[in-house]
Amino acid sequence: LAQNLSIDEQMKAATRYFQLSSGVFSFLKDYVNANSLSDLSVDFEPAVLACISWFMLGQAAELIYIKSASFKDEVAAKVAAHAADCYKEAYTSSRTESAKKVIPESVRASFTYHKEFVIFVVIIADELVTS
Repeated sequence: LAQNLSIDEQMKAATRYFQLSSGVFSFLKDYVNANSLSDLSVDFEPAVLACISWFMLGQAAELIYIKSASFKDEVAAKVAAHAADCYKEAYTSSRTESAKKVIPESVRASFTYHKEFVIFVVIIADELVTS
């Protein structure tokens, strides 16, 4: 569902969709783990599902960060740090052997880019807060 992020309500909707999709992938991962399902396709490997779940959560956090431009610098820094943590978890999950079969290197590299960008934002915000 395409959303115009310059419209406040649509940005909120996009954030909510990312959060909900993260929850769906997390539920699937937990379900596969709890039921010891082993004869599924590789895209249902727990590491793949975790990777997608964390990435969706990172996307939601990044949208919240964009919205947080009007917040205090400390709040924006915390939101950015949360987004970086989500992308780090997505990248970590994408490095497992099962995930490497499904998630191309170019996509895994984008997790690193997102994480590094958000860390940069955290550093800038921290400097603004301490100066």
